[in-house]
Amino acid sequence: MSASMATLAKNTHAPFVMSAALPRKALLLLPAIWLTATCHAGPVDQRGRVGVAASAAADPQEGALGQGFSALQKGRWVDAERDFGAVLALQPGHPRALAGLAQALLKLNRAEEAGQRLEQARAAAPDDPVVMLAAARYEAFRGRGEAAMALYRQAAAQAPKDETPYRDMGDLLLNRLKRPAEAVKAYARAIELAPQDGAARFGLAMALLANDRKADALKSLAEAERLTVNDPNPAYMAGRIHASEKRFDAAIAAMGRALESSPAFVPALSDRADLQAEAGRPAAAAADYERLMKLQPNNPTTQLKLGMLYQRMGRFAEARNAYLAALQRNDQLAVAYNNLAMMGLRQGKDEGQIEPWARKAVALGAAVPNFHDTLGQVLAAKGDTQGALAAYREAVKLAPGEPELQFHLAQAYEAAGQRGEAKAAYERALAAKGVFEQAPQARQRLQALR
Repeated sequence: MSASMATLAKNTHAPFVMSAALPRKALLLLPAIWLTATCHAGPVDQRGRVGVAASAAADPQEGALGQGFSALQKGRWVDAERDFGAVLALQPGHPRALAGLAQALLKLNRAEEAGQRLEQARAAAPDDPVVMLAAARYEAFRGRGEAAMALYRQAAAQAPKDETPYRDMGDLLLNRLKRPAEAVKAYARAIELAPQDGAARFGLAMALLANDRKADALKSLAEAERLTVNDPNPAYMAGRIHASEKRFDAAIAAMGRALESSPAFVPALSDRADLQAEAGRPAAAAADYERLMKLQPNNPTTQLKLGMLYQRMGRFAEARNAYLAALQRNDQLAVAYNNLAMMGLRQGKDEGQIEPWARKAVALGAAVPNFHDTLGQVLAAKGDTQGALAAYREAVKLAPGEPELQFHLAQAYEAAGQRGEAKAAYERALAAKGVFEQAPQARQRLQALR
């Protein structure tokens, strides 16, 4: 009976900006979440499968061999190297021990040694499916995808009832060769041979998702979740799919299930916090961000998001502390400088720092119109009308269709005594698409200028 493929969550996803929709492409850019580490370690039986249990019980050498492959499955590369080395100490040319050792060495970034061990294994047992699997993985690692596919097919022919070659083919087709339609077929064959293989069902879901078959992917993820109860990835990916469709309740529930499987699984906790904020549940979002801070106390992105949330909730002192803490760890966070400046301006605090903060935000994010707008408001409050006008003009240049920016520019023109320019800016603000809260005031001022 083959072991399920180990899944490792690679935390590569970039957290989306609060109040922004989950990018559709993020679903496909999220991990190659799984890394195949297993390998069958016993003789091909009469059913065409590869197993180890029977021979391991009878022979200590085979027992060490099985321990080595078990260590590979669990990602314990050093233990695997030791166990396979013990077998080879008793039988130096043991092909499956050499094949297993090669895989451990590959994971330990010792590719040259891995290649040498595989050459020895293939010379000793060129038709052994375990050796073929190890060789295929080595070829895939070296970027030789077609050579790896050929070896997987040979391994499948030698062990026709074993799902592992097909599951590995699916991984290769999906992640390296970028042929998701073929990956679907490979995973489906693996599932046909081993219906309880949760890893193959997870792989199938990812392949279906890559083919934009989200509904089918969700069904496969549900099966994977049922079969791999301690793996957070199936529920997590289901949450990502629901989030992409704006099904916030379903997405949040799925992230919760992922966290039940693995309470410290950062991607699910981070995404759930973002989703809670997006869904208008600030208290729940804050609780998740605070929990995330305990797991990643030095993560400036989480501190920045927590500051944004506190600011939205009116908890300004906590927001200020969060922004400053984020900047201690990353002093290039333009949003933090901008928001500190705006909070200081509105609260009448940090007077000596407000303008430097606003200018720093503009320096770091010159293409962001709101940063120029904040600087304009800061300078206007200080009585620097010309400086404010310059900042507002730049903001409007970057986003001419934004009514609030046109409104601020109109106010600055009016303060500078430029009535004609002020009138035109008010008219542009009122003609722009969308509703802005200063519209009644804009209409009043426009009437006064006529």
